[in-house]
Amino acid sequence: MAEEALPLLEARFKERPDDTFAMTELSWVYLALGRDADALRLARQAADTISIEKDALSGPNFQTGLAQIEARAGEPEEAVKRLRHLLAIPAGGEVSIARLKIDPVWDPIRNRPDFQQLLSGPEQIGANK
Repeated sequence: MAEEALPLLEARFKERPDDTFAMTELSWVYLALGRDADALRLARQAADTISIEKDALSGPNFQTGLAQIEARAGEPEEAVKRLRHLLAIPAGGEVSIARLKIDPVWDPIRNRPDFQQLLSGPEQIGANK
């Protein structure tokens, strides 16, 4: 299925290089095809294009997506670091300890001590963390 989606998404991304949703979708296809470096590059590009500083509502979504790709593409330390940051700010419904505990997307890093530490800690929002 990823092989079928690849040419369609690459064409869409070529037509609209600023389309963050195309970047995100294509990054997951690259990940499914074992193209981890390409997946990480596009997920980072999407997260940089719609950063939290530029868009407080959508920014956390793209940061979470990047953390998901990092968790699956061999950069678990970066994923945990990103999640720690998202738990420390108002990130809406994107990241919460309860969601991290049950969402299977985090299974690749679930047994890591640093991820388990996130799950056992309090959700802290604001400067007094």
